[in-house]
Amino acid sequence: MSHTTNELLRKALHIGFGLFALTLRWIPWWTAALVAAVAVLGNWLLLHRIVGTRVSRHERGYDAGIVLYPLVVMLLIPIFRNHIAYAGIAWAMLAFGDGFATLTNMKLPESANAIVDMSLGLDECWQSCLRNCACRAYASANVSSEK
Repeated sequence: MSHTTNELLRKALHIGFGLFALTLRWIPWWTAALVAAVAVLGNWLLLHRIVGTRVSRHERGYDAGIVLYPLVVMLLIPIFRNHIAYAGIAWAMLAFGDGFATLTNMKLPESANAIVDMSLGLDECWQSCLRNCACRAYASANVSSEK
């Protein structure tokens, strides 16, 4: 049986919780620990039932990482309860690291032949690109243009 993971959904969940982690400095440490404990139980008992195998890399619907990840966060919070921002930073690093992990082998677009003309609006840039067969994309720094 074929198994496919919705990597975009999985990454969005990680990045979303990474953004939440950056808010830890404004909530009491015990509230953050409670949220992490709920995440452990939720990931263990509910996540695979709610989203199925779309966020898991295993056909059984969950893997150890889905439970261990919030468990590590749950342990970091009381360890750094006097400096809760450190726990938030560590959590965000875990989340963003996994969320952006597959970007490591990507290259930025080649820009050696890019044409920069700051006097063009978006419409003019679009028309210029249409006239140039080698043009692959267009953009304008003037985002207030209509098109």
